[in-house]
Amino acid sequence: MVDDFDPPGARQAVGHTAVRVLDKQSGSFVLVDDIITITPSVLTNINSFAYAIELAAIDTILTKLNYTVLVDATSGEITITLPPLATSYNASTGIGLIFNISKTDLSTNKVIIDGDGAETINGDLTEEIIFQDSNVQLQAGPNEYRKL
Repeated sequence: MVDDFDPPGARQAVGHTAVRVLDKQSGSFVLVDDIITITPSVLTNINSFAYAIELAAIDTILTKLNYTVLVDATSGEITITLPPLATSYNASTGIGLIFNISKTDLSTNKVIIDGDGAETINGDLTEEIIFQDSNVQLQAGPNEYRKL
């Protein structure tokens, strides 16, 4: 369970979000700080979720700021590299970032999703998207990325 948490001074720290997360072991809420950084927007988000959506037509390395990536592979095979698990999974809270990657074009070119270095996705070094409008959703875990 995650809820908004507005510690004193947080409104002055533009572009930073803090959340409270229910710790399953202790049963209490803990402050999770610095796992999510956002840029200011005109979008007002009340009781809902709002995440970044971006377009990619070249090889791209994701960061913790990415969420949904719409990939156009018309010009050739595109590789989307996931960020290191060390920056995507918080072992003390059990929170892992989620990424959505979708192929938008009709070409036969592949979108290749690659873990950082030797990091894996469900035990494999890469995951491929071949068909238009196919989507892969991944979450960072303690040992690897997992398809959802």
